[in-house]
Amino acid sequence: EDGRAHGEHDAVRVDDRESLCRLGRSLFERGLTHGSTGNLSIRTDGGEVVAGLSSVPFKASSPTLALPVGALDIKVATPNGNGNLIDIAPLNLPNGANVTAYAIGNGTLQPLGILAVPVGEVAIEKAIDFSTSGHFFEPAKSGQGIDFLPIPRENRMLATWYTYAANGSGVRWYTLDSCRSAVGAAGCSRPGAFNANQSVEMSIYETTGGTLNAAGGTTTREVGTMTVNFASCKAATATYNFTGGTTGTMNLQSLILGAGCE
Repeated sequence: EDGRAHGEHDAVRVDDRESLCRLGRSLFERGLTHGSTGNLSIRTDGGEVVAGLSSVPFKASSPTLALPVGALDIKVATPNGNGNLIDIAPLNLPNGANVTAYAIGNGTLQPLGILAVPVGEVAIEKAIDFSTSGHFFEPAKSGQGIDFLPIPRENRMLATWYTYAANGSGVRWYTLDSCRSAVGAAGCSRPGAFNANQSVEMSIYETTGGTLNAAGGTTTREVGTMTVNFASCKAATATYNFTGGTTGTMNLQSLILGAGCE
């Protein structure tokens, strides 16, 4: 084959059979699998399955893949996508390239990684997990804070910000989403936006109207943006910018540690 996909689209061929097999065997040999739990999936950072590889058994081989030329941002995950195992840094695939990828390391003595022939070792990003989840607040400003909920499957961050109105008129609740989709829009406008640098930009949404425990009567609108940089799973800096011009920065600490945060 000449490395071109069927039709008019250029493509690069990536043979990842050994990658899946080696990683699956590594998990199995360390006693971390049983039954079908050693299966793996290949996904985009936004969570979409690549080339139908949604649940590949650790003893199986996948076929050679024909991928579009250009930017590629993929990861090796659990079959359901909820757990990220290896997150490959964004690659720029040239037309006609023929690459074989191998998983290296065992996750204990040597970190998991990807070696591509003839490219060499591929840069790996920190896999998004649940360690940044939970309640964060500023100790000097008790009674308000942010509850973060990362979604590893989609490299996505959701949050709820409980605070007060800028004019002191009462309590305010905001919801935040790294998808940054327009209100009422279907799907995610920015899949995979919670990146390996543990930095994320989210839209701030405000919902008004409605009554206690009653349906309907509410209106939601986008009112600004917030950028959060996690220094660790225990500390973060959040900078907000409201459409009306109100801005500020919060130095947050974790109140309750997220899963896997030590």
